[in-house]
Amino acid sequence: MAVTPDGRTLYVANIHDNTVTPVDLADRTARTAVAVGPRPFNVVAAPDGKTVYVSNSGGSTVTPIDTATDEPEPTLLVSGQAYGLGLSPDGRTLWVSPSNGDSVTPVDTVTGAPGAKVTVGRSAFDVSLDWNGATAYVTTADGNRLVPVDTASGTARAPFTTGAYLLAVALTPVPVP
Repeated sequence: MAVTPDGRTLYVANIHDNTVTPVDLADRTARTAVAVGPRPFNVVAAPDGKTVYVSNSGGSTVTPIDTATDEPEPTLLVSGQAYGLGLSPDGRTLWVSPSNGDSVTPVDTVTGAPGAKVTVGRSAFDVSLDWNGATAYVTTADGNRLVPVDTASGTARAPFTTGAYLLAVALTPVPVP
């Protein structure tokens, strides 16, 4: 699920229907579901609120949705089963992790072109970026580790162990004093 930055719309992935449902939070009504790729799993909203991105875990794709029209845009191709999504603060780079792989891939949201994969370890599952986009944190479910990735250089740094079978990660949107 993801809420648009203006707080007006919640987008909910419906994994068994291959759709995403936009929900108007002011009047608490679901709008018409949007058809996306197979088994939508994760949703992130662009900082400008114009697009939400949906990982399709049943395939190697991410579906952007135009939030003004609730229409899908051309699909982004990635490697592996798309699960985790982390978006840079400028909305320009979408980091995608496949649960069945050992890497994360940055994707240019303007051109749709994937960048070089960054190896992080077995079962890369979820990804989230820090407040300024300098570091992506990737969970490795089978590896029980959280791997920081320097987004400028595309280099994985020393991982740290947090607990068994890490599935999700979230960061505060601003620095904490």
